[in-house]
Amino acid sequence: AAARRIFPFPPPPCPRSRAARALAGRKEEAMENMRRAAAHPDASLQIRQNLSLLLAMHGDVNEANRIARTDLPAKLADGNMAYFQGLQAAE
Repeated sequence: AAARRIFPFPPPPCPRSRAARALAGRKEEAMENMRRAAAHPDASLQIRQNLSLLLAMHGDVNEANRIARTDLPAKLADGNMAYFQGLQAAE
């Protein structure tokens, strides 16, 4: 009941819209919405991993790594981190 007072609405079912905002140059709006959705008690693994990707795309690889490891086995999280670092190197 307390969670519903803090988060009265469930996260939107399609987290891709937040990532699309970020890619369209609306980074701050996307980050705020993605963080809010990821903090929701009913947030899915997909929402948290999309936040991780978004953070990495914008240079916060340490935070992206922390979030990736909340849901993923170490080997898979390591693979994501290598991918994220590749994104940074390509810029």
